Amino acid sequence: MSQIKLSENFVKNSVKLALNEDLYPSGDITSNLKRLVLLAIKNKKNKKITVEIDTLSQLKEIIGLKFDTVLFDNMNLKNLKAGVKIAKEYYTTEASVS
Repeated sequence: MSQIKLSENFVKNSVKLALNEDLYPSGDITSNLKRLVLLAIKNKKNKKITVEIDTLSQLKEIIGLKFDTVLFDNMNLKNLKAGVKIAKEYYTTEASVS
């Protein structure tokens, strides 16, 4: 993973959103995915970046951006296969399941 310098306030808010997403039906933090990926790329400084996605639409938003690895998170097998087929031309791929 890359080491990105972000403001303390940004990190606190992101953690709050992530916990909210996991604990309550309040929405998906990954809706801000593109903005976060662009911020990470801007601050890359020769670090490897992994982007975690959980839908094919998120993958389509980030294809062509400069990062190293796509992590498919908790996707069903059909979508995982489709996502890997698309992403393997551009990135290293990984998958996680719960």
